[in-house]
Amino acid sequence: MKKIFVIISNGEGGIATFQKYLIENISKLNHKIYFIDKKNNSTLKFFNIKLKSNVEFFKSNTIYDIKKVFNYLKLIKNREKNNKVIFVFSNPLLLIIYFWFLLFYFKNKKVNLFIHSHMLKINFSQIIINFLSSLISPFLNKTYFVSNFTKNWWLKYFFFYKLSNYKVFYNSVKIPRFIKNQNLNNIIGFVGRLEIEKGIDVFSDIARFIVKNNFKFEIFGDGSQKKKIFKHANVKINKWQKQEIIYKKFGILLVTSPIENCPFSVLEAKSYGIPTLSISDGGIKEIVKNNKDGILLNVKDMQNIKKSFFKIKQNYNFFKKNCLYERKKFDEKICYLKLINEM
Repeated sequence: MKKIFVIISNGEGGIATFQKYLIENISKLNHKIYFIDKKNNSTLKFFNIKLKSNVEFFKSNTIYDIKKVFNYLKLIKNREKNNKVIFVFSNPLLLIIYFWFLLFYFKNKKVNLFIHSHMLKINFSQIIINFLSSLISPFLNKTYFVSNFTKNWWLKYFFFYKLSNYKVFYNSVKIPRFIKNQNLNNIIGFVGRLEIEKGIDVFSDIARFIVKNNFKFEIFGDGSQKKKIFKHANVKINKWQKQEIIYKKFGILLVTSPIENCPFSVLEAKSYGIPTLSISDGGIKEIVKNNKDGILLNVKDMQNIKKSFFKIKQNYNFFKKNCLYERKKFDEKICYLKLINEM
């Protein structure tokens, strides 16, 4: 049976990646998609999404151009009068803005909220927004959390989410068909925004400490902390590139964020057989098995970090084999098919 999906978004980073996989897989199943976002089609083309006739893009800043979005929604309703419409939100603020309109305007509907992170910036406005979204949550078809850590965080601080129909849906990624057996176990990679919340300052400290031990560093990303990264001949900063290029440049992924929920970079690296060394707390512990497909450290102890890099380097085939085995659990084709059938 054909389904109608409406994705209302202003997503970037991990949210945009999640939506990329969702749109791709909905499109392959020949369901209809209306995608409302502030960015133009270049966003979809960047992610290599081949737009079919069943994907329609409406450009609008969904936070500020509310009237414009309402007009799009009216258009969608007129087109889909006899069909159930499935709404997808990945931002609690957008849920608050549009939920009551959807509640009274669309009779045959489902509304789903995907929460990809705990609160990164704790301020009064964010607390109010998330509290209000929790009041709405019991009326949703389902609330999806990206990890058990994320779920437990929201249920602890915003009680009404406990009354919602909630579930954990881990991020998942495309599994590459071919893996080249390059010996890159002395090259350490960083993939992400070059910002304090991603621990880029900690990454620089680690690079400064172990670069003398014949390790090289490949950094992929951009951000305000770019100029503060440790300068060295063996530390190379690259612009954002396509996934298949990034993960052919290094053999160990380093994650230095204070907290991570379910980072795509770890799953992408795993899909290429690349182990992760992480000093992050949070949901990353749910997708990396310590001393199997990576190493999880609790504190920023430089000597322990150095020992861990050497451990991965010396047992690289063991870690790589485990990565390639564990990646099956996060195959986007399987995971998104189950999700779409469930929604």
